[in-house]
Amino acid sequence: MIDTISPSTLYEWLKKEEVCLIDVREKEEYELAHINPCTLVPLSSFNISQLPESEKPYVIYCRSGKRSGYILGLIKNLNPSLTVYNLEGGILDWIHLGLPVQK
Repeated sequence: MIDTISPSTLYEWLKKEEVCLIDVREKEEYELAHINPCTLVPLSSFNISQLPESEKPYVIYCRSGKRSGYILGLIKNLNPSLTVYNLEGGILDWIHLGLPVQK
């Protein structure tokens, strides 16, 4: 089972600085638009050691949620003690709701 978080909940967590956000898209996608603040850790070169250390829960996102769901499963297998969520619908749903992106 994949733990998910809605874009509106993520937005509230970001405003309160209660989350560590990870973008697993590729650099070219990130440069077009990304949710700020986040850390880019592309799927093509993903290594769990690239995740910033954080006491806060991690939220992983990609374009639509598929790649981030895969990474979430990988992270949970490698370190089940981490709290990790997948952003429902990825950045597409985030943008669809009119939430802010950095371009």
